[in-house]
Amino acid sequence: MLNQPCVWQQRDGAGGVVGMAQVSADAGQLTVVKVEVRTQRAWGSPWLTAASATTVTRGSARAVTPRVVTTDLMMVCATAGPALEAAQQVTTCTGPF
Repeated sequence: MLNQPCVWQQRDGAGGVVGMAQVSADAGQLTVVKVEVRTQRAWGSPWLTAASATTVTRGSARAVTPRVVTTDLMMVCATAGPALEAAQQVTTCTGPF
């Protein structure tokens, strides 16, 4: 689906997590995709951004965060869509892990 971000995480063997997101868009569209790895220390505490990455390009786009190593609860969120039309951008998150 166009402008709907696909978001996921990838674990490495050393206990780290990298957040990834990609979005499909028309080749002529200036597209933004932002992905964040968010952490939560304790139930009910705020979610904090531990790492993020943003890509702006024409057409489909992909972004990958730096590696995060933590024992805190994590989730990965991505926002993507037309770079010049914030109201049409969509945010999707994984479930906490």
